[in-house]
Amino acid sequence: MGASIKLVILFFTLLLASRANSQTFVYRQFMANDGLTNSTVFRVCQDKSGALWMATNNGVSRFDGYGFTNYYPAQFGTHVLSIDCDDQDRIWVSGDSVLNYIEKGKIHKYEIKNDTLPFYNMITRVDFLGRIWLVNIDHNGGYVKNGHFHPLKVDFKINDVYTKNNTVLLATDKGLYEVNAAGQAFPSAKSISREPIYSITEDKNHRYYFGAKGKIITETGDTARIIKTGQDLPILNIALKDEDKIWFSNTAAGLSCIIDGIEINYSQNLGLSKSFINDLHVDDAGNLFIASYSKGLVIINNKYIKRYNSIDGFITTSVTSILTLPDGTVFFGGYGGHIAMWQGKKFKQLNLSTRADDCINDMVLIGKKLWIASSYYISCYDLTTNKVTMHLGGAVSCAKETDTSVLMGSYTEIYRLSNTTAQMLPYDSKIKRRIRDILFFDGETWGATKIGTFRINKNGELKEFTFGGKLSKENRALAKDDQGNIWVATNGGLIKIGPSGQQSIYTTRDGLINNECTHLLYNNGTLWIGTARGLCSFKGGKFFQYLDVIPLEEISALEEDIHHNLWIGTNEGLYQWDLNNNPALGKPARVFINTPNHSWADTFYLPYRDNAVSLNFSSVEYNAPSSIIYEYKLQNSDTTWHTADNRTLQFSSLNSGEYRLDIRCHYQGSNLNSEVSSVYIVVATPVWKKWWFTATIALLVAIGIWMGVRYRIRVIKKRERQRSINYRKLLLYKQQAVNALVNPHFIFNSLNSIQHFINQADVHSANKYLSQFGRLIRGTMENSTNFSTSVANEIKMTELYLSLEEIRMGKKLSYTIAIDSRINKEHTFIPTMLIQPFVENAIWHGIAPKKTGGCVAINIQIETTSLLKITITDDGVGIGNSLNKKGSSDKSMGMDIINQRLDIIEKLTGLKIYCKIEPVDTNTGEGTRIELLVPANIV
Repeated sequence: MGASIKLVILFFTLLLASRANSQTFVYRQFMANDGLTNSTVFRVCQDKSGALWMATNNGVSRFDGYGFTNYYPAQFGTHVLSIDCDDQDRIWVSGDSVLNYIEKGKIHKYEIKNDTLPFYNMITRVDFLGRIWLVNIDHNGGYVKNGHFHPLKVDFKINDVYTKNNTVLLATDKGLYEVNAAGQAFPSAKSISREPIYSITEDKNHRYYFGAKGKIITETGDTARIIKTGQDLPILNIALKDEDKIWFSNTAAGLSCIIDGIEINYSQNLGLSKSFINDLHVDDAGNLFIASYSKGLVIINNKYIKRYNSIDGFITTSVTSILTLPDGTVFFGGYGGHIAMWQGKKFKQLNLSTRADDCINDMVLIGKKLWIASSYYISCYDLTTNKVTMHLGGAVSCAKETDTSVLMGSYTEIYRLSNTTAQMLPYDSKIKRRIRDILFFDGETWGATKIGTFRINKNGELKEFTFGGKLSKENRALAKDDQGNIWVATNGGLIKIGPSGQQSIYTTRDGLINNECTHLLYNNGTLWIGTARGLCSFKGGKFFQYLDVIPLEEISALEEDIHHNLWIGTNEGLYQWDLNNNPALGKPARVFINTPNHSWADTFYLPYRDNAVSLNFSSVEYNAPSSIIYEYKLQNSDTTWHTADNRTLQFSSLNSGEYRLDIRCHYQGSNLNSEVSSVYIVVATPVWKKWWFTATIALLVAIGIWMGVRYRIRVIKKRERQRSINYRKLLLYKQQAVNALVNPHFIFNSLNSIQHFINQADVHSANKYLSQFGRLIRGTMENSTNFSTSVANEIKMTELYLSLEEIRMGKKLSYTIAIDSRINKEHTFIPTMLIQPFVENAIWHGIAPKKTGGCVAINIQIETTSLLKITITDDGVGIGNSLNKKGSSDKSMGMDIINQRLDIIEKLTGLKIYCKIEPVDTNTGEGTRIELLVPANIV
């Protein structure tokens, strides 16, 4: 082919591209190795959350922009050929004469009553009446309603079913048909011919587009507008992404788009060469989803990103340098020595006489002259005259020094050029290596080289900066920020040199997308970092990655123009990012939480023995899913929002109880959070933690404690009773012992009296005395073992004793006994031998010492209802005189015994016997009166 023909073809190619004003679309492609159930996708639809559902050759996949949730044929019992979503957000799935639906993550089989579905359903649509329309591979169809299949009995073949906006339209081989609420099909009144229709879609203005053979028909008022296509083939799928873009596919392999009336085939550009397009779908956000045969799912989104290549008049594939001007003009340099100029609409190629293997490394504008550093030349392009001047050998970098001079970094030196002259800087001899990048500001020159970074100050002094450790010494790019820090891009990370020379190193551990940094740009407080695997930025002390902006390509140039477009040069082409339309400025969609069993309920339950839980979640996002930051908070356990490392949360060993998990998200660098999504986690309470179990155990413990305490009390009481019994026995024994002490004393005195009678030879008195003495001894022995006795018995024994003393003492002793008539002498009890010791003392210590003798008077009367008052009075010498006469040390043994008996009685009974002894005549001390207050009926 001659050179002239080539030029003509090139001219018309560029003309076509300029008329279309097209760009190479940025897209993402997902296949089986990316998570799809299969690389052949038949149909796509979206649910109310915006998630994409796909019917594939191996099941169903749900896609949220980031990851897949898959359902396989074994779960359906069928191959899946078609899919659609109804108003209740149920996903209907059909194929192999089986109809299923997915609701809240669970698969349900739709039971057909005594009917058979058409075999191999290739189209499934749900209309506004809840009818599920099915079309098989033979183009026969009908709808399912209330468990029955209703076939359409028509004489045409159905190619497509459209069920939006309360309308059911059929694209058939005999034109367009409508279906009413009764299920009857009739020719549509829309102004299109009766020729075969293969597909139907609708734009946002409710204008229909119909795919026919070799053309697209659209209604405009009462007339139909015909849009011809390049091939005379049936249009099987139509999608409207923007008002000026009509995407379609035909029976031939491939995908085309009509832009401003110009048809462009994008099959090769989108990686869909020779691939059949099964379905096209555009959502409300303008994302285009392409379902293909064997090439998976392709998504064209990122409306804020444009990619340019040769279709757009951009000659070079690999961009190595970019220069932006204040008027909005942008220059791009690349391999082949090509320079393209962009002025807002299209590219213009600059006419440079360069070698085919040359590379434009850097550019700088001084006045109207564009200085160019390329591999073989240092060139100056005059934008006014379009003339080019060549200088010296090649250069790697350049920088503006003054309004008339430029610095060029070569492979071994630094040059200063002014107009057409060039000279080496006087200190260049110290730097014998390639200058990869060069900066000039405040009279200082900074350069990045293969083995480090250097600075030359105003005085020409050289300072080298080398970076040790594991970091490579190859420095590639430089940037200066507003704080005076110098940033260095190396093939081992990012380095910051502070104003004082201090160094900080940043790597992927700190958030870099890749350690091999290739280019830097600082603008408006943001440091943009190009790496060998994509783009990231550093702002506010944080790194942000942009995995969704451009593919993971090596970035070789970065610049921002006055319209806030970030131009990104890579080894695969040129990208334009409209920073004003950054998705991070918006608010992401609400987070969708996927519970462990894919049951998307608000609450799920865990048994207490299986209290570990793992949850997946995501916000439906197709433009920048990797830019979303997720935060979570587990209520009842924590009140702090935590950043999730990925889209999975795992909680192990949750205590029994109810928890509320809150999840929200925001774009990196943004403070706008999505709505909070919540799911409740209920961990079953084990039996031993239930209230009734605790209450039962507490009751049993209480009963046990009560029984133990009661048993202990019984033991203690029994022990105390035994101790009391023993103590009472001891006191009784002591009482008996004291009683025994009284008897010997009396016996001794009585024997003395008998001896006296014998000595006086008074046999009668001795016998009488001895007889009564025997009666007294017998009574005393009988009563000695008794603790108490009746008043009658006590008086009887006392009278017996007094009669003995009366015999012994003769007329010297007289006595009287008076008892209150109110006292029942037989049934009123007092302590045994209570009165006799006092009477004995009265006789022996009061009357016996008196020469004239005396009288003892005993009086018993009722003091109170419970007390008896016993008074024993004598008219003897008096107890005080008697003791003085005998001496203070000559203490009456009888009184000691009496006191001991009173003390024992009190201890045994707890009742006190009050005893009062006083002289009858207080002046002379003669006579003694003893008053006893004795509890009546003492036991």
